[in-house]
Amino acid sequence: MNEKISVVVRCWNSGKTLRRCLDSIVNQTYDNIQLVVVDDGSTDNSIDIIREYIEEGNVEIKLVRQEHKGAFFALKNGVKNATGTWLGFVDTDDCIDLDMYQAMYRTALQYKAECVQCENYFLDEDGGTKENQRVKELLVFDRLQTMEHFVNGTSIVRSGLCYKLYKHSLFEDVSWIPSHLAEDIALMYQLYHKVDVFICLPNMYYYTSRSLNSLTRKQFVVQKYDLHDVYDRMKEFFRQHKEYENLVQYAVNSQIGSIFYSAGEMYKVKIASQERNILIKEIKEDIKKILSNERCSFKQKFLLNMIYSAPWLYAIMYKLSNR
Repeated sequence: MNEKISVVVRCWNSGKTLRRCLDSIVNQTYDNIQLVVVDDGSTDNSIDIIREYIEEGNVEIKLVRQEHKGAFFALKNGVKNATGTWLGFVDTDDCIDLDMYQAMYRTALQYKAECVQCENYFLDEDGGTKENQRVKELLVFDRLQTMEHFVNGTSIVRSGLCYKLYKHSLFEDVSWIPSHLAEDIALMYQLYHKVDVFICLPNMYYYTSRSLNSLTRKQFVVQKYDLHDVYDRMKEFFRQHKEYENLVQYAVNSQIGSIFYSAGEMYKVKIASQERNILIKEIKEDIKKILSNERCSFKQKFLLNMIYSAPWLYAIMYKLSNR
């Protein structure tokens, strides 16, 4: 029998799309699937739907229930309860091709890879699809190449947990860094550090919903200004491992990008002025640290100083540039 693949699904009030997601997993052509559904305190009919699938008994299903804590804790709980040799992740708004795990597992064995990634379609609410194929041919990377593509902005090696099949052992001894916005990124550089062979498949097996309703795909809120903390840890990780010292600047650039994003988005959402002032204060503290300790381009310095002295002006520019 093939090795068990555990597929972790994090659920929160996902009743509208949950059946489509679960159908695509329980009907996989791969014959040894464990489905781990972590419910994050749903108040809709999600639990009833999950129990229907458990009663049908087509595949092994484990339901894990927790109080509403967010995607990070649901992720940690899902990995903890997974018993497979391999791990996959699917968001409840998304779905996957029925041959996805069969193809990815076969590729992993063929190349002796610890992680295999596929490409995806975008899935509209009306059921329409759009190709999002960034990789046109099968690519094989070693650990350093994988990390380089992860941080340098090529989008070839993706930062999200989905789209991939992982050896479960990669998750052993990782540092679980609580994060509202960047739980994927907080894990990925640790996982890629353990990978000897990483495969990028050109096949589009994953269907990514454009909806913002899933537990892992939310709009900006004040409590989610923590992406910069993740990049702080990433920079320190790279500095501790000499093979990655040339990648530190990429992490710096990503951290600055998270400030640009947060400083622009905080004026686009409805939040109390007191909360916005707290956020501005935190951003300014980070800007001072970056300008004092990191190498920045002229454009980066200009925009960071603008955010520091006139965040409202930067917000206007951000809004105009993102129309």
